[in-house]
Amino acid sequence: DLLGGNKLTNVADDVFTNMPSLTTISIYDQSLTNLDFLSSYANTPTVSSLRHLRLGSNAIKFSSNFSFKNFTSLSSIDFQSNAIDNLPAGLFDLPYFRALFLNNNPITNIHPMAFPQIVDFPLGESEGFFLGKTFIPGIIPSGTFANIRS
Repeated sequence: DLLGGNKLTNVADDVFTNMPSLTTISIYDQSLTNLDFLSSYANTPTVSSLRHLRLGSNAIKFSSNFSFKNFTSLSSIDFQSNAIDNLPAGLFDLPYFRALFLNNNPITNIHPMAFPQIVDFPLGESEGFFLGKTFIPGIIPSGTFANIRS
């Protein structure tokens, strides 16, 4: 990570807009609290090239209206060790999703439709759904993972 450990708190909205071949965004071990910079990037033609998003070890929380829906080619997301407490409806509405790392987050709510398009979710060594060291109190709503086949 070129910028790892610098404790960035914000990323300019237009920082990724003129990068048509960008396949990976890796802003790891910083102090980011939101995904505002991704909201701007989601509305650009270059968003279709993005395959991997690595935003682990930050302080990110999802807003209730944020979604990865426009990130149609995104296949892996790493949000381990953040401040994520809520997975709202439609958050991971992605047709090519292969790996999700949510380890070590204080998740207290998972909406049943947080993963509406995920059907064939692999359960390999580096692909799959990872929630290790994540305390989820209560009961995960019925149907949350109903569409997922391994």
